[in-house]
Amino acid sequence: MPRPRLSIAILSSVILIAAFANHADAQFSDAARECRSSLGKHGAKMLTVAAKTLAKCHKNRNSAKFLDTVDCNAQTPDSDPKFKIDKAGQKMFEATGDFAKSKCNGLTPADVGFASCPAPCAGDFPVILNMDHVSSCVVCVLIGDTETAFASIAGTPVPLLNKIDGKCHGRVLKAHTALRKTAFKARARCQDDAEEAGAILNDICTTADPKGKILKTRNKIIGKIEDTCASAVLTDVDSCSDVSPQGLAFCVANDAEATTTSDFEAAYPDK
Repeated sequence: MPRPRLSIAILSSVILIAAFANHADAQFSDAARECRSSLGKHGAKMLTVAAKTLAKCHKNRNSAKFLDTVDCNAQTPDSDPKFKIDKAGQKMFEATGDFAKSKCNGLTPADVGFASCPAPCAGDFPVILNMDHVSSCVVCVLIGDTETAFASIAGTPVPLLNKIDGKCHGRVLKAHTALRKTAFKARARCQDDAEEAGAILNDICTTADPKGKILKTRNKIIGKIEDTCASAVLTDVDSCSDVSPQGLAFCVANDAEATTTSDFEAAYPDK
């Protein structure tokens, strides 16, 4: 006697139910979501401290308060004599590593979607075995992204910069940090909300701007760079474009958003 066949409708329902069950099992737990959200929250603070510290170094170098041999595009004792970046990294490490008061204490890297550390820190953390590694990896990436961005947008101007060029250079760094911070926080909030609804991938929020804050900040910093740098000698400013103030403004804005993508994907990897 032939076995009865399931109807197409019943079979489809079975497949959908199974798929939904598997997706539900794959969702981040409440504890994992809280940990990832903490990585995002402290990550925003970390990247801001790193960028502001290197910007302060450039200001001191451009005015000859620091020697012109100091590399202000890299975290060193010369560029950060008060060790502000290290201190911020330690705070994030204690808040998101394997510490009693950490939001991530008791979790594994797999719980929060970390299988490896991305560039530029893959070599520093070839294996991710615990939450200390996760936290240190994200700190490393945020600092590395800052250094890469500054090499492009801050350059190495020849001191002393005159008042106009100095203001332009300072505006470029302040604008880049403002847009990067705004974009990161907006996308982190987007991802937190998405994961609460069951998302396990970051593709929804990688380029999202749910409340229009990123675009608003982008337009604002472009206008400020154009105004501040209108009379500057852009070749002396040594940023990412010396064609025109508008070209410089768009170059800085585009770099900030590209840097944010790397920041965001490091703090919120797919599961």
